[in-house]
Amino acid sequence: MKQWLLVVAGSVAGLIVLALCALFVLSHRRGHGELHASIDIARPRPEVAQWFADSAKLTQWVSWLVEIRRDNTRPRGGGSTEVWVMDDPRRAEPLEISGIVVTLDSSGVLATFAVPGAFHGDYQYALSPAAGGGTHVDYSGHVVFENPIVALMEPLMMPLARTKQIGDMARLKEKVEQAPTTAANANGTTAPKR
Repeated sequence: MKQWLLVVAGSVAGLIVLALCALFVLSHRRGHGELHASIDIARPRPEVAQWFADSAKLTQWVSWLVEIRRDNTRPRGGGSTEVWVMDDPRRAEPLEISGIVVTLDSSGVLATFAVPGAFHGDYQYALSPAAGGGTHVDYSGHVVFENPIVALMEPLMMPLARTKQIGDMARLKEKVEQAPTTAANANGTTAPKR
């Protein structure tokens, strides 16, 4: 009886060690921490770009994003700082992500982000012309988990992040294509067509 208990305990311990080794290898694979997604939107770039420049529009298509606190002395754009408040349903309290918008124009947005002690990284939405006068939106992001235990779980977390990102891109497409068509003004901003 005692031998069976030792065999079972040893087997369970061996499985745990094997699982941890597999997670370690996977969390150090090429491309770990990277996300990529793309979508075509049947609207011109200036109209799509609005959905990145306007904080109120961002909260409409980025899931879990409930608030953006910005340095209100300047518009959202290159060099502006902001805090994204994310209401992740798996967390007891909202998550605050600090960020710096590196560039923001009609060709897209590049930003860095961080939650000190948890993770940091960057993301880019590149906007380019698509067939029929539409816009191709290409997303790429990279996250580095600072906590070694959380970093070990990266292979389990990134598929969930990919699913969220694909959903966000689909929501962006839906929102942009359902919005009233706009016309570009001489200064590059847009206004509703009349």
